Amino acid sequence: MTIAEDGPSGLEAARSSMPDLLVLDIGLPQMDGWEVLRHLRNDEATISLPVLVLTAHAEEESRRRATEGGADGFVTKPFQPDDFRREVKRLLEG
Repeated sequence: MTIAEDGPSGLEAARSSMPDLLVLDIGLPQMDGWEVLRHLRNDEATISLPVLVLTAHAEEESRRRATEGGADGFVTKPFQPDDFRREVKRLLEG
């Protein structure tokens, strides 16, 4: 597991390690998660990388933006651990 503290380092980590799944917080410093998602979906190397958006913004607009941006899943904080595990499992099993 790799953890990044900001958008640019998260994007670089995703490109260099090619994880099975990326859990992407929207509230990142330097480059927010929306911009990271845009870069991931515009890069041939990461275009099919499963991305689970994790955010405290529970409004429908955020869910729509995540879906339209190419996210594969969406979880709001706070979340129930079982719900989070179920969503991760769903994405990993494809």
